[in-house]
Amino acid sequence: AIERANANIDADTIAFGFGGAATTIAITAPLPPITYPVTIDGTTSGGTPNSAATGTNAVITVRIDGAGAGADAHGLRFWPGSTASVLRGVAVTRFDGAGVMVSANNTPHLQDVQVLGNFIGTDGSGSADDAAGLLANRWGVYIANNTLLTKVGDGSAGGRNLIVARADGESILITNGSIGTTVSDNLIGTDATGNLLRGDAPLGIKVRSTGQARILGNVIGARDTGIEISNESDLNFVRSNRIGVGADGVSPIGGSGHGVHIRNIQNINGAFPRYNGVGGPDPGQGNTIA
Repeated sequence: AIERANANIDADTIAFGFGGAATTIAITAPLPPITYPVTIDGTTSGGTPNSAATGTNAVITVRIDGAGAGADAHGLRFWPGSTASVLRGVAVTRFDGAGVMVSANNTPHLQDVQVLGNFIGTDGSGSADDAAGLLANRWGVYIANNTLLTKVGDGSAGGRNLIVARADGESILITNGSIGTTVSDNLIGTDATGNLLRGDAPLGIKVRSTGQARILGNVIGARDTGIEISNESDLNFVRSNRIGVGADGVSPIGGSGHGVHIRNIQNINGAFPRYNGVGGPDPGQGNTIA
């Protein structure tokens, strides 16, 4: 289906016809990268978006599993040319690399990719291997190399993603000049209720060598640090999140590190300082950090 979509310059939709039955697509080799606009929509096979105010009650029936895809294989890769693509209503599990990668490969030709209402590194069940974190990818969502305006969640209940990762990665990594990424109203490093820690990722969100990220209204758990901003990253804002504390405002989902850790921000030649904001001047923009 990806190959067919890549053969057509116009926007396509990949739908799934499994009749609503829970179905795992077991990948035995890396999937081709996505090079033209496409909407991959798991809700076309009986899935329903989240409608809960907290946590997620989404029903996702299509799971793409990368346990057999090989070493360092990534799952769904949005590459230059796939501007305005959407991934919706799919579970992506057990890839040795990233479950979802958005990368412009240092070209100016990738923007407005949206990752909405998915389970990444989990099937959402909270049972068996899922509870043990064995379904996790190394990275949940990996955004890199000069992308523009990527969205992970859109601030709506239906757009809320559930994202966990392994001990050698991060739930979300934003790096290498990927400007204007928004991470909004997701469950990161938690179970479907948002009140239990899941996965083994030491970091919830890492922002490295980039700017203008907006991290807004998420519930963020991690084994060590909730959010790290580093390496000449500037004009990033962290607002209205629960970091190390569950969706209920009480449950502990933090690790032994920092809530928000900002480091190595100074320009490499010391010419000017960098600026990042935690909280904001308006009501509701404060974070709860535990």
